[in-house]
Amino acid sequence: MIDVNTLIFDLGGVIVDLAPERTLEAFAQLSGKPASEVLKINATNPAFHAFETGQISAMDFRNAVRNTLHVQAGDAEIDRCWNAMLLGIPDRKLDMLMRLRKHFTTIALSNTNSIHLSYINEVILKGQRLDDYFHHAHYSHDLGLRKPDPAIYELVLQMHQLSPENAFFLDDNADNIAAATGVGMQAVLIRHPDEVIELFRNYA
Repeated sequence: MIDVNTLIFDLGGVIVDLAPERTLEAFAQLSGKPASEVLKINATNPAFHAFETGQISAMDFRNAVRNTLHVQAGDAEIDRCWNAMLLGIPDRKLDMLMRLRKHFTTIALSNTNSIHLSYINEVILKGQRLDDYFHHAHYSHDLGLRKPDPAIYELVLQMHQLSPENAFFLDDNADNIAAATGVGMQAVLIRHPDEVIELFRNYA
């Protein structure tokens, strides 16, 4: 049994199945550039960080993609490529989240953006709200911070008056885990998408 009262979940790679290479390949096909070149362009493009921290709008982000990749694609085509990495959420994970709400306070804490969140709600969840599977949900583009900045963890703990030692954080990124433990939370690195199911198998 896990000796805490609060679970804080990352989304991508933990709850949402991801394949980032699909977005890379989609942008490569759109631009006619090799995937390696697209990766290099994306890595140095400040728009990605700015979009995830709410500093620019979805339209600004799409324009930045068009400008850096030198494409004339419409908004829907940019969104299709950007959302290609989002594979879905297995029903068993949604069921798990609803069960865990009976035992813990559950919180989502994700580095994400408005385009991805809309796609998750409207397409993957078919009109449901991801927020409804948690007691609270916090996204980097709303908070103006992103993991692994320790300030984002401290902000969430403060917002819900949580003691860090009573919070258990799950993420698939080692840097994010290190930052969480650095502010005093218990944490586990999720190395395989199904690992989270196994971790909570005894909670009915």
